[in-house]
Amino acid sequence: MPNMPSVRVSQRTAKCHPCNRKLRLWPQQYNRAGGVKCLRCGSLLEVLPVDEPDKWERNPLWFMNRPEPEKKESAREIKRRKKLEKRQTIQGTPPVQKPPQPQPSQKIKPLPTPQRTVQTDEKGRNHHALNTLRDKPEPGWWLLRFDGSCEGNGSRHATGKWGFHLQDETFHTIATGNGITVAEVVTNNVSEWNGVLHGLKAVASQKVEPAGLVIEGDSMLVVSVLSGRWASKKPELTELRDECRDLIASLDLLWSCSWIPREENEYCDELTRP
Repeated sequence: MPNMPSVRVSQRTAKCHPCNRKLRLWPQQYNRAGGVKCLRCGSLLEVLPVDEPDKWERNPLWFMNRPEPEKKESAREIKRRKKLEKRQTIQGTPPVQKPPQPQPSQKIKPLPTPQRTVQTDEKGRNHHALNTLRDKPEPGWWLLRFDGSCEGNGSRHATGKWGFHLQDETFHTIATGNGITVAEVVTNNVSEWNGVLHGLKAVASQKVEPAGLVIEGDSMLVVSVLSGRWASKKPELTELRDECRDLIASLDLLWSCSWIPREENEYCDELTRP
């Protein structure tokens, strides 16, 4: 486009020698009496003569014909290119053989399913204390109620408390006890089991042997596991269950175990409060 006039013919080029850069100035800038100072270093700019070639005067649309920047390869393209180069360099290698595909007429045999070994709790099902277990209590039996609590259940700094209340056949209080739960991992269930265990120890320490014993509590887990309706999965609770059953078997008496609402177990609940 030689006949196209330049859009910036009135501009002059100025050069800053300390910064080594060139600037475009308008007439009101390069005709200033004191000269033009560089905004970066503060030195005076040297206005170049008009005869110096100007890219705007050579080609006003130079910015449209500038070369495109080089395109950088992405990580995926580099990986693909290296893979192709490696295939081209390796020669004489046998092709990769695919595994034989089964024919439609052939039947694929299913893989054998591994047999799971189920650990049965033989001691929990066949404990001799369950031979004297009865579904309903009879008149003249003693009553043992228990309860347990825990703050921060299962945490590192958990604290628990257990309690029990023992009564004779006339509902007269024989023994009452409570204490802090001592265990490696303190939970609410551990505190409940400790309440049953200490209550049975109180029964065993009495000089008078009762005709039978009724164990009541507001924990469905403890009542169901102790009576054999549920299985015990955790080892720390299984150990406490076996200790309670061994004490019942050593007393050699008839017993029953039943669940009661929390409202009927308020006395033991107060014993376990901090």
